[in-house]
Amino acid sequence: MRCILKWGIHLNISVHDVDVIGKGLHAPYVPPASEIDRLESVYHLVHMIYLDQMVEDSELEVASIYASRLGFKEGMVGDLFKSIATIEFDRTSHENVRSTFFWDLPPSPQVENDLSPFWFPIVRM
Repeated sequence: MRCILKWGIHLNISVHDVDVIGKGLHAPYVPPASEIDRLESVYHLVHMIYLDQMVEDSELEVASIYASRLGFKEGMVGDLFKSIATIEFDRTSHENVRSTFFWDLPPSPQVENDLSPFWFPIVRM
């Protein structure tokens, strides 16, 4: 909730509006069921954090805690952030980073089961 308040103040959202938004945050959280959906949620969170190209340690800490609670290894968020932040320097695209992020993780039976209908080799240039 502190993060929401901080971002709300930073974005000049009124205290009343932040309070209204915050009331919906007390509903129980149901994590994504499949590992692919959990990967998607971490990817989108880190991408969203970097949209303004100003990243604070607290933002990455929140994303790391989230990823950890979803069952991912420590350091995953940092690696993903580096990949997203260096897209222009590496002359790649968000789609390439996303593909690499999903495919370069150590395989687990759950990921293979989630991907089985879409399993295809990735050709990297």
